[in-house]
Amino acid sequence: MDPILRWAGSKRKLLNVLEQSAPKRFNTYYEPFAGSAVLFFRLSCKSAVLGDLNPEVALTYQAVREDSDVVAEILYGIPATAPAYYELRALNPEVLTDSQRAARLIFLMKSCFNGVYRTNKQGKFNVPLGSRFYKLPSRQELKEASLLLSRATMLCADFEKTLSNCREGDFVYLDPPYSD
Repeated sequence: MDPILRWAGSKRKLLNVLEQSAPKRFNTYYEPFAGSAVLFFRLSCKSAVLGDLNPEVALTYQAVREDSDVVAEILYGIPATAPAYYELRALNPEVLTDSQRAARLIFLMKSCFNGVYRTNKQGKFNVPLGSRFYKLPSRQELKEASLLLSRATMLCADFEKTLSNCREGDFVYLDPPYSD
């Protein structure tokens, strides 16, 4: 399935190569820099550990896993307009429910410039609206994502903590973020 988040640096265009390079059998899949988790969603892993230092990413996957219907209801209530984008962007995510935060991030990432996640010094998301609104994941896609995420442990952690329980026979997809 396709990832539910649009993410700069995603390896979506390399998915066929990555999938062919992945081992045919493994125990647990580890992805310490999850972002869009594009390979996780493609492989439909039976057991996984996903990590990301960005709490919004970790929380989004947890909220979709726990109740994709509520996330979908909120997500589809957001109008695809510039004023709605900027109003949503200005919200402090910490005052929102987990489902609202998940819908907010999905919408922002599908609408912002180039799928870039960036915050200012105050920690506020500050990416401008992109040139178009990308297709939001359908209710069915969110349900499928929920099912796949139910097989995963989601950590808001650095790569060392995410990989701390990795053992022989596990598969690690290590695609670190780019440095400045």
